[in-house]
Amino acid sequence: MLGSGSLTYDLRRLFGVKPPPAVDAAEIAECAGLRGWVAERSAAGDCEALLDYRRRAPLGVAMHPTDEHWLPFYIATGAGGFDARPQWLHEAVTYGCVAMGAYAFGPCARELTAALGHAVTSFQG
Repeated sequence: MLGSGSLTYDLRRLFGVKPPPAVDAAEIAECAGLRGWVAERSAAGDCEALLDYRRRAPLGVAMHPTDEHWLPFYIATGAGGFDARPQWLHEAVTYGCVAMGAYAFGPCARELTAALGHAVTSFQG
């Protein structure tokens, strides 16, 4: 199973300042904190914490104010098996606060990673 989506996307941080940050702005600490927490909880297979990210994750609500861009992560996790650990295929942060990612789950995740020729195994914060 392959999934992608926006891990952080607080657009108020992007459009609420004048001038807006540059597309290649350094990642802000809040974004790195949430990405790191998701990576740790995913690697641990802690679905309970991931499902309750709005209360448990550092700045979960601030960095991800609504769920619609995060829900694909749960769908892909469930389709791959809730005990599956994600293989991080791609991650990118733009404007310092908008994090996007692509992940593979399930028994074919390692094969998909190998076929693509690489995998992101940890967040770069």
